[in-house]
Amino acid sequence: MPKDYGMKEEAYSPDKLVAGGQVVSKTGTLLLGENRSRGVLLGKITLGALSETHAGNTGNGVLIPDAVTPILVNAQAGVYKVVCAAAAANGGWFRVFDPKGNVLGVIDAGSSFTSQIKFVIADGNVDFIAGDTFLVTVATGSLKHKLSAAAAVDGSQYPDGILVEDTDASAADIDTGVYIAGEFNENAITFGAGHTADSVRDALRLKGIYLKKGVPA
Repeated sequence: MPKDYGMKEEAYSPDKLVAGGQVVSKTGTLLLGENRSRGVLLGKITLGALSETHAGNTGNGVLIPDAVTPILVNAQAGVYKVVCAAAAANGGWFRVFDPKGNVLGVIDAGSSFTSQIKFVIADGNVDFIAGDTFLVTVATGSLKHKLSAAAAVDGSQYPDGILVEDTDASAADIDTGVYIAGEFNENAITFGAGHTADSVRDALRLKGIYLKKGVPA
């Protein structure tokens, strides 16, 4: 039977990872393919696949998500709206709204849009009219954990916790413990590419995770 970490407080440190006081851990799932050691800084996969739908448009042009990187840094789960604001022969321009209804920017038909999501609108043989709309959905991710790397775009670039114990998910997803609050020795933490103690310190503090300097590993 797998361990049930639940949500609990403890003051356990067989090494120098825990820097003092109480720590709080909960159960998380380490993603298939990850084989990580205690003390690894983890991120959570909060974003999934991107898809596009449209119905009832007069123009028969299409929105084409980028084939390589349709989801960019700072993307949000939810539905983006791409709305034709002004029609033109063989063209027109569109406003792009994020899932919260904020305007991200504008795009001309035939051009590429690159803010949070990346796509191009290709004109068809029937012109767009004002109000023609494309819906671009970024699905919620699996919420599983993986090594947090700064260049990731699936949400795991934002540190979410610290691995409690060595965990090998090479063959399958595995439930494991994740520290979500407490004081930790920054010299005993393993950071993914692009992250350092200084680059994540403030973000972790907002989560209740405090990195302490000057403690040898």
